[in-house]
Amino acid sequence: MKDEDVKRMAEDVACGASKRVLEMLREILMTARTALLNYETWHDDYELSTSRQYGALLGASEHAAAAIKLMEEKLLITQTTK
Repeated sequence: MKDEDVKRMAEDVACGASKRVLEMLREILMTARTALLNYETWHDDYELSTSRQYGALLGASEHAAAAIKLMEEKLLITQTTK
């Protein structure tokens, strides 16, 4: 097996792993957004202390969205340079 073949196989594995991580981040983002919607819907029933939880969920969804964007850009660059 040539070095080029090994390198190509390693890139394919890395790309597949990146796609799986991207799927997981999307699931996290959807869960955080659902929790945010639930919080907003039932906000009157929550105590003031849950505002920290809301902030944490909002931050998590923003970070997940940013990570998804970066990974999608990296995957696009990787796929177009092959």
